[in-house]
Amino acid sequence: AVPGAPPAVTPGVSQRTKDIEQSHLCVGTPAYPQAHGDRHAMYVLNTILGGSMSSRLFQHIREERGLAYSVFSSVNSFLDSGNLLVYAATSPESGREVVGLILEEFRKLKEGPVGERELQMARDHLKGSLMLSLESSSSRMSNLARQEFYYGRQFTVNEILAGIDGVTAEGLLDLSHEIFDSSSCTLAVLGQTTGLGMENVELAF
Repeated sequence: AVPGAPPAVTPGVSQRTKDIEQSHLCVGTPAYPQAHGDRHAMYVLNTILGGSMSSRLFQHIREERGLAYSVFSSVNSFLDSGNLLVYAATSPESGREVVGLILEEFRKLKEGPVGERELQMARDHLKGSLMLSLESSSSRMSNLARQEFYYGRQFTVNEILAGIDGVTAEGLLDLSHEIFDSSSCTLAVLGQTTGLGMENVELAF
């Protein structure tokens, strides 16, 4: 058992000024702990949002608009809590626009179900990444140890693949409504912040 309650989320904007060329942005929301029953849906959602080069964030912010040097999302799951994090490195002047585009992608994922083609691409990407990871002995051993620690058992590859294939567009829509909640969204900014108004960014979607 884990002593105490899971860490509480403090929504809002946190800034730290540093004399560097880029602005580093992190937008985060709470997500599921490691052993949650809907973890596969969480991984698929992350892949669609920003977990690959064909993801929405990468295509819309970096490729189409050229606003970010780097942009991606990740799921970080622990024993009693988790988070979904979007990171972007951009010019200070583009920071507010990039944050707005990130929040827009959150909103779009809540507005309607993901298309079947996009969903299948995300499933295939996850399954391909899994199979590639099994070619490394160290990754395989780390994965087995992680399963033993979090679940008290080891999953077969077929079980994991079936979990990924079982994710539906309707399930992702329900998950998006649960995860993407303005009342628990946070923004952290590192870089040149003076006069850019980042403290007034409205984290609403």
